[in-house]
Amino acid sequence: MPSPSQEIIQLLMVFAQAFTAPTFANAVVLLYSTILAPGR
Repeated sequence: MPSPSQEIIQLLMVFAQAFTAPTFANAVVLLYSTILAPGR
């Protein structure tokens, strides 16, 4: 499975302060899924 580039990871880390650790982990999974999902 492909993983997001370092640039995307750095961009998302800016938002880590706005969430608790568990919530941020869930948000990252959802964002990665959205980015990597094929189709519409």
